[in-house]
Amino acid sequence: MQWESIGKSAAGGNSNKILSYGFTDPFPSAGINYYQLVEYDFDGAHQESKIIFITYEVKEETHLAAYPNPVSTYTTFNFYSEKSEIYYLKGFTMNGEEIYAAKVFGIPGENRFKFSLENFSVGVYSFQLSDENGKIITAIKVVKVD
Repeated sequence: MQWESIGKSAAGGNSNKILSYGFTDPFPSAGINYYQLVEYDFDGAHQESKIIFITYEVKEETHLAAYPNPVSTYTTFNFYSEKSEIYYLKGFTMNGEEIYAAKVFGIPGENRFKFSLENFSVGVYSFQLSDENGKIITAIKVVKVD
């Protein structure tokens, strides 16, 4: 396997307590995704965890679209919902840093809302739409231009 780093988490330093860490893959691929943690000590030594896999399923009926894309100021997000449901929209930089989060109320049928990228730097961003249980339903990359 060829591994790709998808993020880093700052160390808690020396501690006599159990420390917990978490990270969400901002760009999961459809199908099976393999993950492995690598812990680095301050002296450069490292330890690898066992490899795990998570299956990421994309619901065809809830496809997130953005237009225009690329965008300079405003884009319109569009998605279909089979029923009235609460969704969560999150935005990430290409480094995996979460820069946006909002609750979205979906109604049966087409859902559209205008989104401002005026305060975003030029670059590529990933937006994820999750259900109320936090399961990622769909994701899209949006390109911000001048």
